[in-house]
Amino acid sequence: MTIAQVLLKLNDHYGLSDTDELNRLTVDTKAWEKTCVEDSEDPIKRSYAKIHKGVLLRLTMPFFYFLILRYVNDIINPEVDNDID
Repeated sequence: MTIAQVLLKLNDHYGLSDTDELNRLTVDTKAWEKTCVEDSEDPIKRSYAKIHKGVLLRLTMPFFYFLILRYVNDIINPEVDNDID
């Protein structure tokens, strides 16, 4: 799983885009990721390629997805402390 895939999953999970837009984003993201190479002139694409070069980030991204999901859920639905002392 890549950083872009995590963002797409979050977008899908929270329904931030309709189905057609999400499908276009997915296609555009896959095309963009193919252009991310270490010898790219674009510093963002070059950094993205270097970050995803090894397997460690791709292995840990699903866990980051769940952490981000929990964080966002806590923002959306904060626990209310009704204890009156």
